[in-house]
Amino acid sequence: MKSKLTTYVEPDVFDALNRLATARRVSVSSVASELLEKAVKSEVEFAGESLLMPVVEEVIRTEFKRGFDRLARLLVRNGLESGTSRRLLVYFMSSWFENEQLVQGVSDQYWKKTVEALRTPLQELPELVEVASRESSVA
Repeated sequence: MKSKLTTYVEPDVFDALNRLATARRVSVSSVASELLEKAVKSEVEFAGESLLMPVVEEVIRTEFKRGFDRLARLLVRNGLESGTSRRLLVYFMSSWFENEQLVQGVSDQYWKKTVEALRTPLQELPELVEVASRESSVA
């Protein structure tokens, strides 16, 4: 059941409502009711969206932070593992060749080459990511 509502509008708005009612062959009241209903629904949806937006933004922010934290932990872990491997290799090679300075010099040269390689854009990155994705989905 509909409720009665009386309101006042500017003359140009009333004229527009009259023209719409005539074109649709309905009453001015039904045209005004339909337009008012659409406007109120739109306003309520907008208000709902603006109430939900901070919640959605917070969820997105939290999930991104969680992903970045995981990435940071993986990078630290990778650094620890590779540093340990490098030091062990230098130690074993020094024991084997009995010349720690020579082994350390070679290790430093390869370190510099690796740093240079990392500074160069990696052309095959998309292919490497694809291979890594396939391997991680199989595991």
